[in-house]
Amino acid sequence: MSQQEQMIQRQKAVEKNLEMTFRFDMIDVCFEKCMKGYFKAVELSGSDKECLLNCAKNYTQSFDIATEILTQRYKKELTGSAAK
Repeated sequence: MSQQEQMIQRQKAVEKNLEMTFRFDMIDVCFEKCMKGYFKAVELSGSDKECLLNCAKNYTQSFDIATEILTQRYKKELTGSAAK
């Protein structure tokens, strides 16, 4: 396996790990923020649903930015490795 192929595999593994960490963190934070004391409720109110959707949207935007930064770093690393 070439060095470039190894770098691509490494990038994919890091992205997958980042995504799983992001998802767990998003669930913890958004439920804590929007559902505090609501575990006994049968149905969510409209404002609860809106809070969860907005929280998830903000986290998703953050994840997209983090993924883009990570991708750019690996591209630079790959370019630097190929030049050596």
